[in-house]
Amino acid sequence: MISFSKVYKNKVHVGWKGTAEGPKHPVTGKRQQVTRRGKTQAIVKEKILQALKDIESNLNKPIKSKLIKDYLPEWLELYKKGKVKPSTYRAHYRNIHKYLIPEFGHIQINKLTRAQYQSFINKLLTSRKTSSVSHINATMSNAMRQAYLNDEIVKNPCTGVIIKKIEEIEEEKKIHYWAKNHIKQFLNGFEDEEKVYYYFFLTLIYAGPRKGEAMALQEEDLDFENDYIDINKTLLYHLSSEEAIFGPPKTKHSKRRVKIDPFLSSQLKQLITVNKKNRLSAGPLTSPHRFVFCKKDGSRLRERTIQNVFTRVKRKTGVPDISIHDLRHTHAVMMLEAEASMKEVQERLGHKDIRTTSNIYSHITPKMENEAVNKFSRYMAD
Repeated sequence: MISFSKVYKNKVHVGWKGTAEGPKHPVTGKRQQVTRRGKTQAIVKEKILQALKDIESNLNKPIKSKLIKDYLPEWLELYKKGKVKPSTYRAHYRNIHKYLIPEFGHIQINKLTRAQYQSFINKLLTSRKTSSVSHINATMSNAMRQAYLNDEIVKNPCTGVIIKKIEEIEEEKKIHYWAKNHIKQFLNGFEDEEKVYYYFFLTLIYAGPRKGEAMALQEEDLDFENDYIDINKTLLYHLSSEEAIFGPPKTKHSKRRVKIDPFLSSQLKQLITVNKKNRLSAGPLTSPHRFVFCKKDGSRLRERTIQNVFTRVKRKTGVPDISIHDLRHTHAVMMLEAEASMKEVQERLGHKDIRTTSNIYSHITPKMENEAVNKFSRYMAD
């Protein structure tokens, strides 16, 4: 049945609009509404009947849903590339090709069930941290949500999935860091590396920036007169791009001025002097940005090279195996051992809420534990 209504323009009747309910969509099961316009009801009726005929004709064609191995890369390219931070894009790419396609690639997207997906999540939880599994699920859930919006699936199989271990321990979010002797041991191991990497890791340990924040530092971000580093951006770059792309720090609270001690200040002054000499002798610079941590031609350091140098020096010096991000934890713990307040550490790290800082660093190092007991003992003895 077709329902008609008059169409007006400037209060003048100029035609008709007709609406009819078509057959159900073969995938979503939703009724397909057809609307057409024309000068007369007869013309509108003819248009609607032809549209319904076309829909019926398409329903008789065999429907072959996309395979997940084809859909996920297509989703990544269409909906994420250039629209999210490169680090987020890389995370989605890794999750798709390392976990999701090997598990579900052969399945059509409209055939994946919630039970199948929950079973996959349960299996991941036996060998991986809940946080890691949550990141994998975020990729799949995001992609399936888009498939639902595109009417390619009836239900999102990721909806309602439970991501929780029976015994949710995860070492109480235990962090890893170096003790003071490990820091000295590590920093003494750069004699066979380019000097810039020594300065880079020294800054991570002595000032606590995130890796991307340190890579983005430019000479104008250093205030040697007052001994401050201005952290106001992070370095982004696409997988295949050599171009330096800047983005905002992790959160708006991550923009901060970090006070540095005289030793780090003097070391960075030495580095800037070297950079200026290199610019004079190198000729045209590869990069227009005056990076603090750069190659001799002024171009940015590469993340992979930074990681390789870090791994080599760790092995050479025999220090405990921690990640580059753990150097940020190391800085925070050293600040707390030096009796800085939790509020001061929060501001240096750029955390939004002091509770975030407290939750991460609420543990007590052996040195802090001993000092606390000694303070109590002295107090009780008075």
